[in-house]
Amino acid sequence: LHFLTGHCGGPPGISDIADLRPADLRGFLAARRNAGAGARTLGRGLAGIRSLLRFLERRGLANAAGAAALRAPRQPKSLPKPLTASDARKVVAMEGQLAEEPWIAARNAAVLTLL
Repeated sequence: LHFLTGHCGGPPGISDIADLRPADLRGFLAARRNAGAGARTLGRGLAGIRSLLRFLERRGLANAAGAAALRAPRQPKSLPKPLTASDARKVVAMEGQLAEEPWIAARNAAVLTLL
């Protein structure tokens, strides 16, 4: 709504939201990117906008086709981070196992050791 206030030149109403085009949404994403938002943040924001527009569409107040046509930003690929040696020892320690049966705790420690 803050973006739309500047974009539309005044406080937005339902008609302004209903008239959103993909270019308007791309402008919103570009403004967020310039403010330092990352790809995941932009994707979540776009998902929220789509959800709002679908809600308004079910009520007959807007058309969500413009938001559906817009692709979300590519998400960066990341790999899991390995545990440090001390953290790995803590994970497989018998005292750290939550199982009440000793054999279950031993099994869990063995599986976590392999991982």
